[in-house]
This record gives sequence, structure tokens and C-alpha cells, in this order.
Amino acid sequence: MITPVETGTPSMLAHVDGHVGWMTYRNPARLNAVSQEMQEAIPRILAQFSATPEMRVVVVRGDGHRAFVSVADIAEFADKRTSVEARAAYDGAVMAVSTAYAHFEWPVIAMVRGYCLGFGLLAAVQADIRIAA
Repeated sequence: MITPVETGTPSMLAHVDGHVGWMTYRNPARLNAVSQEMQEAIPRILAQFSATPEMRVVVVRGDGHRAFVSVADIAEFADKRTSVEARAAYDGAVMAVSTAYAHFEWPVIAMVRGYCLGFGLLAAVQADIRIAA
């Protein structure tokens, strides 16, 4: 049975299928470049996965066939990283992702297909197992 998970953004997809949680970075036109909104969704998704009693493993993947996850979405840097406050919020979102992964109790598998750069490397390293193609 597939159970959708609320992500708060159309750029992140998440659902539970049996004992497997699936989290998908969804920005294929930009090689799944990660926006701040996507970063903020990851801790929420992992928290929902943690609250799912049938959960046993999570698979993280990128949408499409060209990239797992590329870099942070630099197109938003002019708006999201120019003031001290904006930079602190952006850095806080990155830290919240690392903290959420560090406290997540189930194994995480990174399904790496295509480019894996910048933030993608961070996402892959935070997984317990990485499978690349």
C-alpha cells in the first residue's frame, strides 16, 4: 500500500510503499539542484517517516535519469544568501538536514544515478548505503 507523505513542496516527493520510504528530489530541469525550500522539507519528511510504524528503510533518489542531486540551486542565492539574516536562515536549513539524518533511526540508501555534485555529495554521504549507476 502506497501512503503519500506531506512534503510541503512539489519539488520533494515522498511516500511509503510497504516497509520502504521513498524520498525524491524533484527538479530534473536543473539536474535536481536543491533549493532552500527543498532543504527545509527534508527534516519534515524524515520526521514523518520516523512516525510511520511499518518503516524499515528509506531510499533517496533524484527525479529523472540525468542526476541524483547536483548542487544547491544557485539561482536563488541573490535572494536567499545576501544578508546576514538570509545567510543564517539558509545555513540553518542545511544544518537541520544534517541533524535530521543524524537522528534518523532507519537505514538510508542513496540511489545515485547520474550527476552527484555539491549538495548531492552531502546527500549521498549522509546515507548509510550508496548505490551508484
